[in-house]
Amino acid sequence: MNFCLLPVTITRFDSPGQPDWVVCEFSDSSGTLRQFVEKVPVVSALDLDESSSYPVPIQLMCRLCSVSTDSDGSRWAVIDLEHPYHITTDTGESRFTVTFGCLTIVPDCHCRVCGYLHSDFVWGATDTDPSWEICDCCGITFGYEDCSRESASAARHRWLSGGAVWFSPRARPTDWDLQSQLAKVPVAYIAPQ
Repeated sequence: MNFCLLPVTITRFDSPGQPDWVVCEFSDSSGTLRQFVEKVPVVSALDLDESSSYPVPIQLMCRLCSVSTDSDGSRWAVIDLEHPYHITTDTGESRFTVTFGCLTIVPDCHCRVCGYLHSDFVWGATDTDPSWEICDCCGITFGYEDCSRESASAARHRWLSGGAVWFSPRARPTDWDLQSQLAKVPVAYIAPQ
Protein backbone atom coordinates (compact mmCIF):
# COMPACT_ATOMS: atom_id res chain seq x y z
CA MET A 1 0.00 0.00 0.00
CA ASN A 2 1.54 3.32 -1.05
CA PHE A 3 0.92 6.53 0.86
CA CYS A 4 1.28 10.19 0.03
CA LEU A 5 0.84 13.57 1.67
CA LEU A 6 -1.99 15.76 0.42
CA PRO A 7 -1.86 19.52 0.99
CA VAL A 8 -4.87 20.43 3.15
CA THR A 9 -5.84 23.66 4.89
CA ILE A 10 -7.36 23.70 8.37
CA THR A 11 -9.71 26.64 7.83
CA ARG A 12 -11.32 27.08 11.23
CA PHE A 13 -12.14 25.67 14.63
CA ASP A 14 -15.35 23.62 14.63
CA SER A 15 -16.20 22.46 18.14
CA PRO A 16 -14.63 21.83 21.55
CA GLY A 17 -14.26 18.35 22.92
CA GLN A 18 -11.75 15.82 24.06
CA PRO A 19 -10.16 16.30 21.56
CA ASP A 20 -11.22 19.48 19.74
CA TRP A 21 -12.52 19.39 16.13
CA VAL A 22 -11.45 21.51 13.13
CA VAL A 23 -12.71 22.09 9.58
CA CYS A 24 -10.30 21.06 6.79
CA GLU A 25 -10.37 21.73 3.03
CA PHE A 26 -8.56 20.69 -0.15
CA SER A 27 -9.26 20.99 -3.89
CA ASP A 28 -9.68 18.01 -6.20
CA SER A 29 -8.54 17.86 -9.83
CA SER A 30 -11.65 19.67 -11.07
CA GLY A 31 -11.07 22.55 -8.64
CA THR A 32 -13.97 21.50 -6.42
CA LEU A 33 -13.36 22.44 -2.80
CA ARG A 34 -13.73 19.36 -0.58
CA GLN A 35 -14.37 19.76 3.15
CA PHE A 36 -14.26 17.52 6.20
CA VAL A 37 -14.39 17.94 9.98
CA GLU A 38 -11.82 15.98 11.98
CA LYS A 39 -10.23 15.70 15.40
CA VAL A 40 -7.17 17.94 15.82
CA PRO A 41 -4.73 15.10 16.73
CA VAL A 42 -5.66 13.21 13.55
CA VAL A 43 -4.72 16.09 11.23
CA SER A 44 -2.03 18.01 13.14
CA ALA A 45 0.56 17.77 15.89
CA LEU A 46 -0.15 21.44 16.68
CA ASP A 47 -2.14 22.32 19.77
CA LEU A 48 -5.04 23.97 17.90
CA ASP A 49 -8.15 25.33 19.61
CA GLU A 50 -10.71 28.12 19.22
CA SER A 51 -8.09 30.79 20.02
CA SER A 52 -5.62 29.56 17.36
CA SER A 53 -4.94 31.59 14.24
CA TYR A 54 -6.45 30.07 11.06
CA PRO A 55 -5.94 29.03 8.27
CA VAL A 56 -3.23 26.44 9.00
CA PRO A 57 -1.65 24.54 6.09
CA ILE A 58 -0.95 20.85 6.74
CA GLN A 59 0.06 17.71 4.87
CA LEU A 60 -2.46 14.88 5.38
CA MET A 61 -1.37 11.29 4.85
CA CYS A 62 -3.65 9.31 2.56
CA ARG A 63 -3.48 6.20 0.37
CA LEU A 64 -2.20 6.59 -3.20
CA CYS A 65 -4.45 4.28 -5.23
CA SER A 66 -3.29 4.97 -8.78
CA VAL A 67 -1.47 7.43 -11.02
CA SER A 68 -2.37 8.15 -14.65
CA THR A 69 -1.10 10.41 -17.42
CA ASP A 70 -3.33 12.13 -19.98
CA SER A 71 -2.43 12.39 -23.65
CA ASP A 72 -1.28 15.97 -23.00
CA GLY A 73 1.16 14.75 -20.31
CA SER A 74 -0.88 15.88 -17.28
CA ARG A 75 -0.52 13.49 -14.33
CA TRP A 76 -3.40 12.64 -12.02
CA ALA A 77 -3.61 10.56 -8.88
CA VAL A 78 -6.53 8.81 -7.24
CA ILE A 79 -6.21 9.10 -3.45
CA ASP A 80 -8.21 7.57 -0.63
CA LEU A 81 -8.64 9.46 2.66
CA GLU A 82 -10.09 6.33 4.27
CA HIS A 83 -6.55 5.05 4.77
CA PRO A 84 -4.98 5.41 7.27
CA TYR A 85 -7.27 7.79 9.26
CA HIS A 86 -10.81 6.80 8.15
CA ILE A 87 -11.64 10.28 6.87
CA THR A 88 -14.64 11.06 4.67
CA THR A 89 -15.73 14.46 3.41
CA ASP A 90 -19.01 16.17 4.26
CA THR A 91 -20.50 14.41 1.19
CA GLY A 92 -19.48 10.98 2.54
CA GLU A 93 -16.76 10.42 -0.05
CA SER A 94 -13.19 9.29 0.60
CA ARG A 95 -11.74 8.78 -2.94
CA PHE A 96 -10.72 11.70 -5.10
CA THR A 97 -8.68 12.50 -8.18
CA VAL A 98 -6.08 15.20 -7.57
CA THR A 99 -3.19 16.69 -9.49
CA PHE A 100 -0.25 14.34 -9.00
CA GLY A 101 2.22 17.23 -8.66
CA CYS A 102 0.58 18.50 -5.46
CA LEU A 103 1.34 15.25 -3.62
CA THR A 104 4.43 14.24 -1.68
CA ILE A 105 5.06 10.51 -1.95
CA VAL A 106 5.80 8.84 1.39
CA PRO A 107 8.60 6.28 1.25
CA ASP A 108 7.44 2.76 1.89
CA CYS A 109 8.74 0.55 4.71
CA HIS A 110 7.61 -2.60 2.89
CA CYS A 111 10.09 -4.81 1.07
CA ARG A 112 9.82 -4.30 -2.69
CA VAL A 113 10.19 -8.04 -3.23
CA CYS A 114 8.05 -9.78 -0.58
CA GLY A 115 6.00 -6.98 1.05
CA TYR A 116 7.34 -7.59 4.57
CA LEU A 117 6.88 -4.52 6.78
CA HIS A 118 10.17 -3.27 8.22
CA SER A 119 10.47 -0.89 11.16
CA ASP A 120 12.40 1.67 9.11
CA PHE A 121 12.54 2.92 5.52
CA VAL A 122 14.30 0.24 3.49
CA TRP A 123 15.19 2.86 0.85
CA GLY A 124 15.73 5.85 3.16
CA ALA A 125 13.44 8.76 3.93
CA THR A 126 13.67 9.97 0.31
CA ASP A 127 13.14 6.51 -1.22
CA THR A 128 16.49 6.90 -3.04
CA ASP A 129 19.07 5.78 -0.47
CA PRO A 130 18.96 2.02 0.20
CA SER A 131 19.82 0.74 3.65
CA TRP A 132 21.83 -2.23 2.24
CA GLU A 133 20.29 -4.34 4.99
CA ILE A 134 18.89 -7.81 4.39
CA CYS A 135 15.14 -8.48 4.45
CA ASP A 136 14.26 -10.84 7.32
CA CYS A 137 11.64 -12.50 5.14
CA CYS A 138 12.91 -13.00 1.56
CA GLY A 139 16.62 -12.39 2.22
CA ILE A 140 17.26 -9.79 -0.48
CA THR A 141 19.68 -6.93 0.08
CA PHE A 142 17.93 -3.54 -0.17
CA GLY A 143 19.65 -1.65 -2.96
CA TYR A 144 20.78 -4.72 -4.85
CA GLU A 145 17.96 -7.10 -5.87
CA ASP A 146 15.20 -4.46 -5.58
CA CYS A 147 16.56 -1.56 -7.67
CA SER A 148 13.95 -1.84 -10.44
CA ARG A 149 10.55 -3.35 -11.13
CA GLU A 150 12.23 -6.06 -13.20
CA SER A 151 14.86 -7.00 -10.61
CA ALA A 152 12.33 -7.01 -7.76
CA SER A 153 9.93 -9.16 -9.79
CA ALA A 154 12.73 -11.60 -10.67
CA ALA A 155 13.81 -11.84 -7.01
CA ARG A 156 10.17 -12.37 -5.97
CA HIS A 157 9.79 -15.16 -8.53
CA ARG A 158 12.98 -16.87 -7.26
CA TRP A 159 11.86 -16.57 -3.63
CA LEU A 160 8.36 -17.89 -4.34
CA SER A 161 9.69 -20.72 -6.56
CA GLY A 162 11.97 -21.73 -3.69
CA GLY A 163 8.99 -22.11 -1.35
CA ALA A 164 8.89 -18.57 0.15
CA VAL A 165 11.27 -19.65 2.90
CA TRP A 166 12.01 -17.04 5.56
CA PHE A 167 15.61 -15.84 5.63
CA SER A 168 15.32 -15.19 9.36
CA PRO A 169 12.69 -17.69 10.64
CA ARG A 170 12.66 -16.14 14.14
CA ALA A 171 11.22 -12.91 12.65
CA ARG A 172 8.26 -14.74 11.10
CA PRO A 173 4.97 -13.74 12.80
CA THR A 174 2.94 -16.66 14.14
CA ASP A 175 -0.09 -15.53 12.11
CA TRP A 176 1.92 -14.93 8.90
CA ASP A 177 -0.04 -15.12 5.65
CA LEU A 178 1.89 -15.09 2.39
CA GLN A 179 -0.89 -13.66 0.20
CA SER A 180 -1.66 -10.83 2.64
CA GLN A 181 2.01 -9.91 2.75
CA LEU A 182 2.46 -10.04 -1.04
CA ALA A 183 -0.48 -7.64 -1.36
CA LYS A 184 1.71 -5.05 0.41
CA VAL A 185 4.49 -5.05 -2.20
CA PRO A 186 4.71 -1.44 -3.47
CA VAL A 187 2.73 -1.18 -6.72
CA ALA A 188 5.68 0.31 -8.63
CA TYR A 189 7.61 -2.95 -8.12
CA ILE A 190 5.04 -5.41 -9.46
CA ALA A 191 5.61 -6.42 -13.07
CA PRO A 192 2.52 -6.24 -15.30
CA GLN A 193 0.96 -9.67 -15.91
